[in-house]
Amino acid sequence: MYVLKEREKLVLDTVAKSYTVKQAAQKLKMSERTVYNILYRLRKKQVAARKYINTLLGYRRSSPILDKVLSRRITLEEEKEELE
Repeated sequence: MYVLKEREKLVLDTVAKSYTVKQAAQKLKMSERTVYNILYRLRKKQVAARKYINTLLGYRRSSPILDKVLSRRITLEEEKEELE
C-alpha cells in the first residue's frame, strides 16, 4: 500500500478545499508548476495502483486459493494450515 508523503498530503488537502492551483501554490509558498507536478505524479501513482488491483482481481478470479484468501481476509499462514 502506498502512503502519501507529507508534501503530497498538503497539496491534496489544499486543492481539495476548492482552491485553484494558483491559490494553493500561493498558500503553500510553492510554484504553480510544483503543485501541477505533484498532482501529476499522484495521478500516475493512482493509475498504477488501479492496474495492480485489477491484476490481483484477475488472479483472484482464476485462482480458488487467492479468491479464498482475498475474500475472507485471512493470512497466507492460516491458508497453509488449512491446506495441510
